[in-house]
Amino acid sequence: MKSRAHMKIGIDDEYGFIHRIRPSRSSSNKRQRKREALQNRYEDLKLIVPHPELLEIEDSTCPDPIFHNEMKGRGGVPVPKHWKSSSGRMFPRSYYKPSYRIPRNVMKTGIPELRKMMKEREAGMSLRERIREKLYPKLGRSLVDQQVLYEAFFLEKGKPYLSNYGEFFEPGTDSFVKRCSPGVISNELMEALGIDDGAPPPWLFNMQKHGMPPSYPDAKIPGLNVPIPEGCSYGYQPLGWGEPLFEVSNGTTEKDTLQKDIGAIYNSENQYTRPVYIEDFEERVVINNNETTQDESPRAEVATKEDTEGKRKGRDRKEKLYKSIKF
Repeated sequence: MKSRAHMKIGIDDEYGFIHRIRPSRSSSNKRQRKREALQNRYEDLKLIVPHPELLEIEDSTCPDPIFHNEMKGRGGVPVPKHWKSSSGRMFPRSYYKPSYRIPRNVMKTGIPELRKMMKEREAGMSLRERIREKLYPKLGRSLVDQQVLYEAFFLEKGKPYLSNYGEFFEPGTDSFVKRCSPGVISNELMEALGIDDGAPPPWLFNMQKHGMPPSYPDAKIPGLNVPIPEGCSYGYQPLGWGEPLFEVSNGTTEKDTLQKDIGAIYNSENQYTRPVYIEDFEERVVINNNETTQDESPRAEVATKEDTEGKRKGRDRKEKLYKSIKF
């Protein structure tokens, strides 16, 4: 049996435990109590549903919110957010549509300048002359070359911006032109970040560690899912592109892809740490025995004691010739 509080809010017995987690807050207003109960249920459902980023406060009133959220996350097309707006208009009141801009191919023809000249000419004409020119126009006169018009409207004509498949219309998208594409770094951005020619972007090492960005899974990023530019080399030395995360072709060898010489390791913040030997495609560093004996410390002494004890217990174990480094 449902309790009276559950009957009022419309909660199923299966999800009644959600409201027992949070203590009820007493408020004088009945409408305010209803809002608080709905908000509390929404916050608790965020911890239970499989796709919490798709959960909305309206979904907390459905009979089975967990199943509803699961069906939402299976490649479903979302409903536009302006369906719940109280106003009867799609655009906000303060929306200002920018003025129309003449395309570049039309500007090259010189037609806008001719229109200004025609307006200045008509300003000095009388009403009778304007009517006479409209009734009996002089044909066969054109101040613009036909070849220029053909090149402007047939050869140099650009494609207009069209929305992609499954993309919803939002206020302001009709006048917005996408100039940037994910994975492509413009010259302005390279100058702002101080990236030299042939140098990897500063976020490449984090992407190699954590993977592709979830918002752009199909983006082509050099050094991550696309080969690096010509003249560049893998490795963690200066101007190095980290380690490759895809299969190397048969024509290239490991020596071509990754330098085995002594290089300088850089962390995620592109700061120099220390020189090491770089090997293979894993983050393994070979440390010379002479270097370890020079830098002796209490921790190093404890480590040597443990190593000697381990050798006594089992001499069949192979020594580790590498050390894993986490960036």
